[in-house]
Amino acid sequence: MRIVVHAGMSKTGSTSIQKSLAAAANALAKLGVAYPALTKHPQHVFLLPVLLDPDEARTLLNAYNAERLARMVESSQRAWAVLDAAVAQARAEGAQMLVLSAEQILGMRTASAERLRERLAVYGCEVEIVAYLRAPAGHYLSSTQQALKFGHVIRSPTTELTYKSKVGKFMRLFDGKVRVRVFERDRLTGGDVVRDFLEVFLGLPPEVAAVIPTVRDNESVSAEGMALLQEFHRVALPGGQRRVGNPLSRALLALIQAEEAQGDFPRPVLHPHVRAVAEAANRRDVLWLRDEMGLSFAEFDYTGSPPPEPPPEPLDVADICPVDPARLARLRARVLLALLSERKALLAADPAD
Repeated sequence: MRIVVHAGMSKTGSTSIQKSLAAAANALAKLGVAYPALTKHPQHVFLLPVLLDPDEARTLLNAYNAERLARMVESSQRAWAVLDAAVAQARAEGAQMLVLSAEQILGMRTASAERLRERLAVYGCEVEIVAYLRAPAGHYLSSTQQALKFGHVIRSPTTELTYKSKVGKFMRLFDGKVRVRVFERDRLTGGDVVRDFLEVFLGLPPEVAAVIPTVRDNESVSAEGMALLQEFHRVALPGGQRRVGNPLSRALLALIQAEEAQGDFPRPVLHPHVRAVAEAANRRDVLWLRDEMGLSFAEFDYTGSPPPEPPPEPLDVADICPVDPARLARLRARVLLALLSERKALLAADPAD
């Protein structure tokens, strides 16, 4: 039996892959592919805490205090026990491969990745690491969107993605048994990352992969939607706080997405100079991917033009993306109207309120 470890990277459709595989687990099992449910979540990130250094867990898994880290380690120990049983069951049922997925794996330190290798070696299976890589500018924009959904701080476009360190580390540790692909919609099989994963990384026939439903996740919002989220979080979460999954942010995001679904809200794009800064910060590693791994990004400028100065921090959405003031004002008014309409409905249902 072969173990396929989907390692990320972030902002390459990992959640969609995980949710789709989890939803189709029974169908996949009949095809000889095991996607075990280790916890109530569709991903396998809970395998990691017991492998990570404490300070690494703080940054990689948001283990922001000792109590939270201790709970994570306990959950991790339980997840490995469940995986032990899942591997035994998969073998007994004649599975050809077992798939694990956590986008944080690619960011593990070398020592932690070694612990992962040693822990998986217990199963006596061939292990292969697979990952999607996204071009710097696209990754920067998508990760900024994700940050603004639950916070207001925008990181600098000079942030390095360290492709070489991340991929090279696993190439060394797993004897070159690493496959990486470019995450660009028009280069994915059927324009869909789930179908691409099933066909390319798992080797399922096209007619089989095509009938596995794709579960969509993390849909984007417009530049105006990003700006409205930032406005709200500056008041609701001052001081650079970021509370992932909090109900107020979720409610606002849902209202914005519902209003934008009505049309006239195009996808955001980076200012050209911001794109150039993000590319310059990662040029050396991108050239390594091209020259050593044979991977090139269609969305990357390989001409090597001198980059402009990065925009000064703290950053507003308008500093990195064109924001239409009229469209933003319209979105703000529509969201406020939706909130008032919900409040009116509540009052009508309970006049004593």
